[in-house]
Amino acid sequence: MSYSPEFKNIEIIRGQVLDIEITVPTGVDISNATVSFGISDGPEFAYDLTLTTSKSGQVITAILTEAKSLLLVKDRQFYSCWVVIAGNPTPVARGYIKIFNDSRNR
Repeated sequence: MSYSPEFKNIEIIRGQVLDIEITVPTGVDISNATVSFGISDGPEFAYDLTLTTSKSGQVITAILTEAKSLLLVKDRQFYSCWVVIAGNPTPVARGYIKIFNDSRNR
């Protein structure tokens, strides 16, 4: 499969709950795909944290829970989302998550 992954930066407040939605183009059938979404220090590093994912049609949702959001201790982390179709892993989204402290707790 040839597909250029979506590049999207995300901003959150540490501890925030967030559903991250990734829409895959209709020409890419993800109905039988395995999906993974992970967060790391950079694109060259293995995942430090993986998120639970679900699929509905062409939309992949990765769920950032409060507990996992609180584990993001750096100010910026890299994320990527991959699908595996017929044994072929392909990135569908990637970018950086900018993490802010909650100003109410400073």
